[in-house]
Amino acid sequence: MLTALPLFGLSVLGMMAIALAMERHHDVLARRWRGRRARCLLRLVGWVLLGSALLYAVDRVGRVQGLILWLGMLTPSAVGVVGLIAGRHARATHRATHG
Repeated sequence: MLTALPLFGLSVLGMMAIALAMERHHDVLARRWRGRRARCLLRLVGWVLLGSALLYAVDRVGRVQGLILWLGMLTPSAVGVVGLIAGRHARATHRATHG
C-alpha cells in the first residue's frame, strides 16, 4: 500500500501534465492557452513524472514486479484524468447552454 499511493500520485500528475499539453484538454481545464513553449514544457514534465513513477516502482519492488505495478497504475491514473476532463467539459457545456 505504501508503494502504491506515491506511485499513483506520480502517475496522475504525469497524465495530467500530458493532458494539459494538448490544446483541447488545456482549454477545458485551464481556460487559457499559454503557447507552444508551455505545451512542450508540460509534455516534458509529464513524461519525467511517468518515468519517475516507473523508477520508483522498480526501486521499491524489483524490476519485473515494478514494471507490472507501474503499468497497472497507468490505467486508473488515465481513467481518473479522463474523468476529470470529461466532467469539466460537461459542466462547461452545460453552463454555456443553460446560462
